[in-house]
Amino acid sequence: MQSQQPQQPQFQSQETQLIHSFPRNVNEDVRFTLRKFKGKHYADLRIWFREENGETYHPTKKGVSVSLEFLPEIRRGVEKLLKATEKTRMREEVGA
Repeated sequence: MQSQQPQQPQFQSQETQLIHSFPRNVNEDVRFTLRKFKGKHYADLRIWFREENGETYHPTKKGVSVSLEFLPEIRRGVEKLLKATEKTRMREEVGA
């Protein structure tokens, strides 16, 4: 059985495609993007900050970009984090 390679994303006219975002606080968002850099495709998870004018956001250095081949490993790590936090929450609720 052959290992499946991640499909190359279909990018919009720009080289970066916003996939998901959520507010971290009133001045920052966490953004998940797909981007192409020097001919390679990357998944990027990064904090973006809002300028004082409140309209324009810019990326910070706080984040990570990984080749698409690492997305399954990131998924496994996030699933393990979710399980670990569920156990911690259950212990806190019981008072252990």
